[in-house]
Amino acid sequence: MALRDSVAMSIRKSEALTIFSVDFSESSQIVTLYSREYGKLTALAKGSKRQKSSAFQGGIDLLCQVNVVFYKKRTGLHLLSQCETVENFPGLRKKLQRFYAASYVADLLASATVEEQPSASLYDAALLTLRGLEGSEEVLSVLSFFEATLLRELGVLPDFSRCADCRQAMVQMCDSPGATGMLCPRCAARYGSFRRYSSDTRRVLEDLARSVARPQRLAAVPTASAHEIHFLLKSRIVRFLQSETRTMRYV
Repeated sequence: MALRDSVAMSIRKSEALTIFSVDFSESSQIVTLYSREYGKLTALAKGSKRQKSSAFQGGIDLLCQVNVVFYKKRTGLHLLSQCETVENFPGLRKKLQRFYAASYVADLLASATVEEQPSASLYDAALLTLRGLEGSEEVLSVLSFFEATLLRELGVLPDFSRCADCRQAMVQMCDSPGATGMLCPRCAARYGSFRRYSSDTRRVLEDLARSVARPQRLAAVPTASAHEIHFLLKSRIVRFLQSETRTMRYV
């Protein structure tokens, strides 16, 4: 029996981001993590809310980077045995818009990813985004870095350099609800309803697609372009999910 239990439940360690939690009892929580090594995990943290709990430091907060030790089970909830806060991003809680933006990142990690399918690049992008949001006044610009990375990892980030229909290089870029990719104005006209985007917006999107843009650089993007980029990337995420997430209305 002991051998069977050790096979069914093995101990693992990882760095992770805390993205969702719900009370399980007066002293325990069910926590959703996005870990660098194992992807999204849902685990039971027994006794995590006890003030004298050395393993959990009196509760597990959301939107933190943590080091966790957990027992990985083949079925059901994993069992979290230790959670140590590495970075708690206090700047996110100083301004409401930053907190909403960070919650949006956590919401996307919870909604758009599958349990135990890791992506180190997505984890790193989420961590960089939270750090970028901490001191930023331009949250939409910083968010676009994570949104583009998420779409790339999902395999649905559009090509911003060529028209999806005629494959010609785009001078001006358009999007239509009925199109699978980005369009030139000529092809977009065939879809009836479409939206044009500025040249500045297209150039930033091309940088995001090539992974050469970072949150710190994106903070300098003009406000009008930041709104266009966020609108476009968010609409693509909604298409993939086929619904809006809980926090989308706040960013």
